[in-house]
Amino acid sequence: MSGTVVFESISFFLVKWTSPVLSNEAATYLFGTKPMPPTMLYVFSGICSAVAIIASCLYVVDKFENSLLTQAMIHTGQLSLTHYIGHVVIGIGFLMTVGYLENGSLSFAMAYGTVYFIISIIFSSLWRKWMERGPIELIMRKWC
Repeated sequence: MSGTVVFESISFFLVKWTSPVLSNEAATYLFGTKPMPPTMLYVFSGICSAVAIIASCLYVVDKFENSLLTQAMIHTGQLSLTHYIGHVVIGIGFLMTVGYLENGSLSFAMAYGTVYFIISIIFSSLWRKWMERGPIELIMRKWC
């Protein structure tokens, strides 16, 4: 997590220091950590965040191996292709339909992502009671 703080800080200071020389818009474009355009600082910050989250998940699984939450997370991971396609088609598609994809705030994005993730966990747990693989995983296995 400290890597994320470092890269976000570098981004902040580079934007602040280069804004007088470049325009603020150009400095943000070059040194920002927004997903569009994806700069190297965004990529490094995202990698550090992902590693921190994965490490946290591994710690939780090690400590609470047979808990209901751990099993739900394992089921969610087993349907990862379904959730990846679902978040693009359903999650982002809904935001595009209502016109909130480009105009949303950070707090809305965090709340929306959290609710979508909780729904994904519930869906995965229910789906895995009856099926061994996710819907997209089943289709992929039939076609390939």
